[in-house]
Amino acid sequence: MVAGSGQNDPALAEIPPENGDRWKGVSGFLNRTSRVNFFLYLLLILLFLILSSLYLFNLSRWSRWPNFGWTYSHGVGGVTFASVYGQAAASGLRAGDRIVRVNGREIGSYFHLQQVLKREEGDHNTYTVERGGQILTVSVPNRVLGLKDALYHFGLTWILGICFFLLGVVVFYMKPGTLPSWAFLIMMFCSGLLITYFFTSKLVPGSLNYVIMFAYCFLPASMSQLTVTFPEERRFFVDNRLVFWAP
Repeated sequence: MVAGSGQNDPALAEIPPENGDRWKGVSGFLNRTSRVNFFLYLLLILLFLILSSLYLFNLSRWSRWPNFGWTYSHGVGGVTFASVYGQAAASGLRAGDRIVRVNGREIGSYFHLQQVLKREEGDHNTYTVERGGQILTVSVPNRVLGLKDALYHFGLTWILGICFFLLGVVVFYMKPGTLPSWAFLIMMFCSGLLITYFFTSKLVPGSLNYVIMFAYCFLPASMSQLTVTFPEERRFFVDNRLVFWAP
């Protein structure tokens, strides 16, 4: 035996030789999951990165748009101002005002509202609101939001959404390819999108408005799949895979 070579060392003999590279990087990950799972895993990450980057692109655009000075709520009675501040409050708008028209156009939804607002610096928006049974008209001048305020209003949810999805990515990496891992990853994917797109202004392209609708639809489904697979798979769903994927 050569001194210091480690040959015939019983402590080393107990370690299977193939385990040396098992947990190293991507090669170790591939050893623990199929290539199909690995491809779908990367595809989901890529899709989230694209949607998150598009939100960040929109955020940079919103920083050059005006700070309208209000937040909204949408209920059975229509769109109302949940809070009013800054230039909008100084001009006469109040929390609780129900929006009837903006710039002469009838408002039936927040999506409607986003289409008719004027965003040019130095311009103004004219709001017709209902307050205590009276109809009032208030004109509010535009003031540019700025990058700092845009990050404050929209950036925090963007960061939080990424953190949620990263949690799902890490858990799947640690235990890849299992049904609980997939259910948790999809749940975190939908949660991340829902949080990221929860606060928005006018989105470009307009098809991004469907992202939050997608998240609302698939988040409950992924949560229900997680409940039937964790901490252990229910026997009924093991025998009936089509039922498992039904949600």
